[in-house]
Amino acid sequence: MQGTEVIEMWQNNARCAGMESFIQRGDIAAKKAICHTCPVISECLTFALQNEDFEATVYGGFTGEERKQLIKDGAVA
Repeated sequence: MQGTEVIEMWQNNARCAGMESFIQRGDIAAKKAICHTCPVISECLTFALQNEDFEATVYGGFTGEERKQLIKDGAVA
């Protein structure tokens, strides 16, 4: 299986799949609530960290600033 196919698989299983409003600025708490019920939250966070995506949108239950802090604190490799 190719790398992009793996990405597409987890993205298709995300609770936010197809929610255009999810990638726009908005209610962070509501987005995090969706993330915390998502079956692919770990894959999502890993994707954002590996791609150094620190934009404001929520990935894996964390905002861009929170993802930066995870790396700074050494919480993730």
